[in-house]
Amino acid sequence: MPASKYALIIAIGVVGLSGCGGGGGSSAVRPSGGGSAGTTTLPLSSGIARLDGGSANNVSYSIAFGGTETDVTLTPTIDGSAIAPIVYSAADASTNNPVLKQFAFSKAGADGKTYDLAVIGTRSATETLAYARYGYWAQRPNATGTPDIIAAFHTGSATPLAGVPAGGTATYTGLSVGQFVDTGIDASTDYAATISLSVNFSAKTISGTLSNFTGISSSSGALAAAVTGTVSGNQFSGTMVANDAATTLGNGTMSGKFYGPAAEEMAGTYGIAIGANQGMIGAFGARRP
Repeated sequence: MPASKYALIIAIGVVGLSGCGGGGGSSAVRPSGGGSAGTTTLPLSSGIARLDGGSANNVSYSIAFGGTETDVTLTPTIDGSAIAPIVYSAADASTNNPVLKQFAFSKAGADGKTYDLAVIGTRSATETLAYARYGYWAQRPNATGTPDIIAAFHTGSATPLAGVPAGGTATYTGLSVGQFVDTGIDASTDYAATISLSVNFSAKTISGTLSNFTGISSSSGALAAAVTGTVSGNQFSGTMVANDAATTLGNGTMSGKFYGPAAEEMAGTYGIAIGANQGMIGAFGARRP
């Protein structure tokens, strides 16, 4: 694998998912696949990462959850073509993903392509959230191919405006999952990380860190992303800066919502552009004590 100019080391192998929609909104990286020669950035787009050069704006979807964690329906529309709903059940699920260690699904769609889905949240194998779920999905050309569309999501029981604290502070801790994409070698890999966010409800600000990555690593072993944002009603948005020790790797955006009657939980999605042809797209969920 070609070395990144930022010396970011990727463990290519496990294929996964990420994007917008799903009832929660999002933000993500769209790798540039069809740009002019000399393109040196991964433009942040509408929440979908595409390795096939297509428009991120031409992908939309809905995700519906049934009564159990293994009862999920994905309904994507890609480049104007509505794909027949992909209904996942226990037979399509596995909790043995070596990186994410959560419920993951894989199933062929009516278009003959394979659709992967990862879900974390309520009744998850690794994290218990009472009100929110988050994760990501991917379209692959076949059962073993590299994803060419990745989309992260968050959804759940959003906090009513009256339930958002008017003052005080709180620290939310949780997990993030996503995909690291390298369009230079047409590959992507799953990753997981921990997240800690401090919310000042009086000042309406958020700050924190995404760290302790598994699935991807940096040359120094100090890969992390700083989070800075603001609160508006029951939603929040802001920026993320990925760092390898003292070196800035890339920048991106994040957005999300508070979940639960009194903002007990928060979940969101993000995208970070790294160098000329690399990026991270993911989702996170966190809970306060």
